Amino acid sequence: MTAGQRLQPISSFRNGLGTRTPLRVLMGAFLLAIACGSVHSQTTHEEALEEWEPNGILDQIVDIDLTDIPLSEALDDLSDELAINILLDAAVLRDDGLSPEEPVSLQAMGITLRSALQMLIEPLELVAFEDEGLVRVTTTRGQEQYLRTIIYTVGPLIESVEVEDGEEYVIHDFGVIETALSRCVAPLTWIEAGGPGLMKELSRTKNGMLLVRHVPLVHRDMADVISGMYRAADILQDQTEEPPEAEPTEITPEPVEKAPQTGYGPAWRKPTPAEVALLEKLERPVSIDCTNLSFAEVLALIEEQAELGVRIHESVEDTIGKSAECGGGISCRYAETSAATVLDAICRTSGLEVRISSELLFLVDPKEREEPMLPAIYPIEDLTHQVIYYQTYYDYDTLIEILQTSVAPRSWDDTMIGSAVLEPIYADDLRALAILQHPSTHVRIEGLLEALRDSTHLETYDPKEEDGFGAGAQAVRDALSQDVSFRFQETPLEEALREIADQANVNLLIDRRALLAASIDPDLLVRARCSDLPLHIAIGLLLKKYDLGWTIYNESLWITSRRAAERSLRLRIYPMSNLSVRASSLSDMILEGVAPESWRDQGGQGLLFYYSYSPRPLLVIRQTEEIHHEIERLLRQLEAED
Repeated sequence: MTAGQRLQPISSFRNGLGTRTPLRVLMGAFLLAIACGSVHSQTTHEEALEEWEPNGILDQIVDIDLTDIPLSEALDDLSDELAINILLDAAVLRDDGLSPEEPVSLQAMGITLRSALQMLIEPLELVAFEDEGLVRVTTTRGQEQYLRTIIYTVGPLIESVEVEDGEEYVIHDFGVIETALSRCVAPLTWIEAGGPGLMKELSRTKNGMLLVRHVPLVHRDMADVISGMYRAADILQDQTEEPPEAEPTEITPEPVEKAPQTGYGPAWRKPTPAEVALLEKLERPVSIDCTNLSFAEVLALIEEQAELGVRIHESVEDTIGKSAECGGGISCRYAETSAATVLDAICRTSGLEVRISSELLFLVDPKEREEPMLPAIYPIEDLTHQVIYYQTYYDYDTLIEILQTSVAPRSWDDTMIGSAVLEPIYADDLRALAILQHPSTHVRIEGLLEALRDSTHLETYDPKEEDGFGAGAQAVRDALSQDVSFRFQETPLEEALREIADQANVNLLIDRRALLAASIDPDLLVRARCSDLPLHIAIGLLLKKYDLGWTIYNESLWITSRRAAERSLRLRIYPMSNLSVRASSLSDMILEGVAPESWRDQGGQGLLFYYSYSPRPLLVIRQTEEIHHEIERLLRQLEAED
């Protein structure tokens, strides 16, 4: 996955039950719809979607140019220009203390009407949805006037056959589906949480149906998630299982055909034409070589070279307005690197984020603008399946532990800090994970699952940066073994680091903000010398002398404080297929022989998992970049001796 693709699933700002992006999943999840008190015949998923968006009004492409005009007037203008009916629920707005005359501004070309409306109404925390041929704009509370009842057929996902007195009975385990849906699709809006949503099983129906009464926007996500479940079930049914060739006394993991796609649902929507064009620009190469420039100056260089337009959210206007005079400017060296990679890197040094919102590129403060959470379904049958003595077993626990301890570990609801949800789905025809997470975290989950499926000998992967196993990051890792020489006598730190980076031909980023936070002067003078030493040893000698550290991030050698480097853990996957040593012995060798004090069992942060359910056995390790380098050296030595 490229750096530009990393931004793809990040959807627009939302509040409460705010608007969603269009459904793009095409599959045959069957449902029976009841709307407006009338019962409809059984229909396909696509036809059911037409019950509330029959004309696709919100998906049409528009150009918009509005400056400081009242919201009601802006909607009237759009209505006239597009020859559609847009109804603003002015009375409900006033009841909630909002004004329909609030001034709005927006200039954008080639985006969907859905995105345009969202940009206009987002500051007022309003929602927009299609309803019987018109578009309604109202408040989160106001949309509860338009609750709809839909019956979803879910029986094929959850049925099992039991035999009693020689007769077969079809049993539907609704709990498997209900828990996943209620926890991952708008979890705070169901009646049990004080919201308007109702979910009820129709257990006596032949096909196994769920009655759901909710607002249209939640039904969109509900239909999309159930579609993802059917797709995951189709993958499972299409997989063929061959009997193991091993003797009965052996334990043999049995590979299963890889899933064609890792995740399904609202978190993995198809990008619009405007987003595709934006992603292509983000892949354009840029070259930046600067010392202590302000964020605004570096951003302007990237925009000019990639022909990008980055919109600044009001939450970060003060931040980017600061000049390099404060000492926290940006110092970096990037050569022919994608704009997405460089943007992400400079944002990280400034505590900011780049997001695609409403088909436009925005710079936001993540502390002020938290990403919305979106649900997704991940089929994992092939990652949890093994055969022991000709019996098939599924181990969800190891995979779940890897995900929750390695990917955004503080975000999960079982930590009592976060609110993200991971709900396993166990059924004969559906083995998957239902996950409610931030879009950027879904990218990391998708990347980790894909890496578990695809790992080959000594390839590495870091889900925190999607280029962690790509050419850019691997080029930096390869450069760590190159010999460098230097002699510094009262040389400014940045000048010294640039000379080293030039010798090794690697990208460089100096995190001046982290250095200042650690009371380290980014402009300090250094004294050091070495001759023909590998880069990782030479730079280690230089940095440790001044309480500095390094890691690899976004295709660059990242210089930061020693403490920050020790907290910067990376997840990497080490295939063991070419090593003859037993997994338990190798694990002990690493835990006891490579920085033993750094592992969790000894009070550190490092984690090591033995994972045997992929097509080949793997070690999954979360550690600092320096320790990963030592682990890889050890494994290469073992490989050479074998």
